[in-house]
Amino acid sequence: WAFAFNPIPANFTDAGTIAQLQETFVFWRVAKGGIGLPGEGFPWASVMPPWEQHLTVDEIWKVIMFEYWHTGYYPRTWE
Repeated sequence: WAFAFNPIPANFTDAGTIAQLQETFVFWRVAKGGIGLPGEGFPWASVMPPWEQHLTVDEIWKVIMFEYWHTGYYPRTWE
């Protein structure tokens, strides 16, 4: 189904995606979605709908933590 979208969804198993993003940015993108991003949002343009009206803050964080777990990446930390 992913290829039916334009643009296609990001492949989070790619090291150039979720592994490089701050968790707060990922939270914002899940909450606000990707439709209607300003030009500065490129290359992160997406047809993902906003989820803030459907999920609680805790549920959004659970989605994000699942994305990290599923891809084998970890949230960024201060070294």
